[in-house]
Amino acid sequence: MLYPGQYPFDSAYQLWQARHGAFFNITPVSMIGVWSLLLRAFDSPGSLLCLNLALFWTGLGMCADTLRAPAWLKVSGLVLAGLNPLALVQMAHLLSDAHMTAVMFLGMGLMARAMNGGSRLTLVAACLLFVYAGTIRQNALVAVIPLGPLALIAVRPGKPFGMKLGIVSTMVAGLLALVAGTALDRLLATERREVWPMLALWDLAAISVATDQLQLPPFTHGAGLDVNELRETGA
Repeated sequence: MLYPGQYPFDSAYQLWQARHGAFFNITPVSMIGVWSLLLRAFDSPGSLLCLNLALFWTGLGMCADTLRAPAWLKVSGLVLAGLNPLALVQMAHLLSDAHMTAVMFLGMGLMARAMNGGSRLTLVAACLLFVYAGTIRQNALVAVIPLGPLALIAVRPGKPFGMKLGIVSTMVAGLLALVAGTALDRLLATERREVWPMLALWDLAAISVATDQLQLPPFTHGAGLDVNELRETGA
């Protein structure tokens, strides 16, 4: 338990990287880089949680504000969306999932404002946030690429576009996020590790459980490890 916020081992390891400025390429480095800057400024791991909550609620508020509905309905929708159990559990954790969600919510809020009479600068800010969101997790591209056509709609309001243009905008969104993520990795990652050995260990653990015989090499575990313990971990 980290006050404020909750975090598992992966986040604890990312916090260690942020504190020491030693970024590994096992996970994307963008959020760790932001966390490192926050630690320098505020000297508190909870600063990332505060940032996530600020981004999340600001974006949600912008989305609610653009709705053509009475004020009471906007406020009700804002409260229901922001305080539903899934959002509470997600945003209470210092995970890359939560950070990506917060960034995308702010991006969606800016996009909604841009599509409702906002400036081009607002649209550019939204697109930059989407690109950054695509660098936070290795599977973030799945969430980012559908936003390409949405940005196209905002750029060309009221103008229809065909499938080809939609596909191109989708590819551009994914390519920008991929290039940005690769550039940040090359710029910030100071330690490079191959993930294949770790994946092989996971496979060997699963084979051990399936065959009821420990297949892991002796140097990868302590003397007391047995198949039953592996089974209890869900391997």
